[in-house]
Amino acid sequence: MRDRVPDVVRQLADELASVDWLPPEELRRRARRRTRIGIGWGSATLAVLLIVAIGGPGLRRQTTGPQRYGTATAPATLLPDEQAIPGRSLLQPDDIAPGYLVDRTELWPNSAKGWALEWTECPGWAALSITGFRLHIALRRTYLTGPGGESLVQDVRLFLPGRAERMVPEAQRVANGCGTFDGHLPPDYTSVGWHTLAVLRTGFAGDESVLIRHGMRSEDANGMPTGPETVRLYAVVRRGDLVASLDLPGSLEDRAVAITRTAVTRMCAEATGC
Repeated sequence: MRDRVPDVVRQLADELASVDWLPPEELRRRARRRTRIGIGWGSATLAVLLIVAIGGPGLRRQTTGPQRYGTATAPATLLPDEQAIPGRSLLQPDDIAPGYLVDRTELWPNSAKGWALEWTECPGWAALSITGFRLHIALRRTYLTGPGGESLVQDVRLFLPGRAERMVPEAQRVANGCGTFDGHLPPDYTSVGWHTLAVLRTGFAGDESVLIRHGMRSEDANGMPTGPETVRLYAVVRRGDLVASLDLPGSLEDRAVAITRTAVTRMCAEATGC
């Protein structure tokens, strides 16, 4: 099914992966000067983007992103046709539990930022060199809500051949490299928020997979707990050129594994790349 991804998208993705985007302030300044810009942008990638954005077949502009899990960090870019990752390729409410509903779904450009395991508060984050989640050529994300305040977030990323293999090992590296860390940065918070990441299981779904436990607890200035620990589970699973990441409610490992396996079945029945 890989031949369904347009060749032009592959070419664009290869070039976009190496582009260093200007800061937003500089982009806005240059936009205001666009009438004075003559010929030669100095970048073949940008020239291609301008041509295809006017009328490239099978592609569409995407300029918005969700308020959670980060926002787009680059100008409007190009997406393969949304049928590469149709809505039905992500979990549906009945796959999880009675009472679940889809809150919203979003289709992001390949420049979009945001991943469940993007823990920039971790002191060792920069040294981990976690970049695989930024290399996709398409991404669809869905937010679901359930009874009792439960919630689940899932995204499916499509990669060029060979690039998806980075995701699961990098997820493990985040958990092992960050361990326990303070996620609240003073002076914005008066309490300390401790986060603990730990690998629970690997190899339970798809071509490769990992299940990670995320425990959260808060302490006041005297080191006293301000409430019980809360737990969520993260699963990252790859099948072919597709990777699903799930931010799962609760602490039940077997339930998380079952949901993740269902997610793989849906993903491969509907999306391009398995």
